Amino acid sequence: MKFSDIPVKPKDEKQELLKGIEVSLPSKGRDYSEGKDSVLICPSTMNEAKFISEMSPETYQENLTRLLQCLIVRPRALNPWSLTIGDRSYLFLWVRIQMSPTYQLPVMQCARCQEVFPNYSYDLTKVPIIPIGDDYTGPTEVSLPKSSDRVVLRLDTGEDEQAIQQYVKQDPAASEWVCTYIQPIVSVNDKKMSLQEKYAWQKKLDPADFGFLRQFHAWSFHGPDYANSPFECPKCKVVSLVDIPFLPEFYLPSLQFRDAMRDAIHSFALQKRSTGNDAGVEPDGVPGVHVPPHQDQRTTEG
Repeated sequence: MKFSDIPVKPKDEKQELLKGIEVSLPSKGRDYSEGKDSVLICPSTMNEAKFISEMSPETYQENLTRLLQCLIVRPRALNPWSLTIGDRSYLFLWVRIQMSPTYQLPVMQCARCQEVFPNYSYDLTKVPIIPIGDDYTGPTEVSLPKSSDRVVLRLDTGEDEQAIQQYVKQDPAASEWVCTYIQPIVSVNDKKMSLQEKYAWQKKLDPADFGFLRQFHAWSFHGPDYANSPFECPKCKVVSLVDIPFLPEFYLPSLQFRDAMRDAIHSFALQKRSTGNDAGVEPDGVPGVHVPPHQDQRTTEG
């Protein structure tokens, strides 16, 4: 499935900008108690540009999640961290494509003819979007093949990522990779466990049982499949699959772009001040963009 195949229901241009666009989620809402299978989301404006201009490799996940929180109109008070990782990743991609559908890669090489294309502009709408399979209808109870433990598994969420990061900080010896597969466990033999208890439990598992947990993780995958994005060689026309890296540069392709964004925010703030609106608040009460003193320093492209 391509990005353009995911149902999007804009009414008209005015509604698209002011009221939002209804975007279906790759998880089809299978794990959400309220059964939501779509969100109403607005394209980003200058009011949200600060979250992008302030990104760094350490904070970009938090900045993007805060950006989503500002853009999602419905469900109200939705915490983007509560979305499945696949849904949140898809909405990240949706926001990025609304900004620009092209992603500047330093280099692209054809697997067939080995031709190298520097500064290649990739069309992000070609990234495959994997919907959740029809066989998954919600949290699923399975029996592990060796221990016969009854385990209830669900889709992993952004809140799981936060819990894992916190646990690994508390216990540096813990494997983040292992936690990825055990944190989405709801219960074991009808007993709910903390992540610490799950970690102690998995140490006693047979490798076949842990492999089963990994298989569930792969089976329930949904969202953008960056690792299998199609690339058609401009020279030999052969289509191969490439891995589009999801990094901070995915939203900030260069420091020059970030400087340009800051310049735009600064200009926007000056315009508000010239109209007598110094407080950083729009006339309609929507919070504006607060900008530090502008420094005219340029950095070469990274």
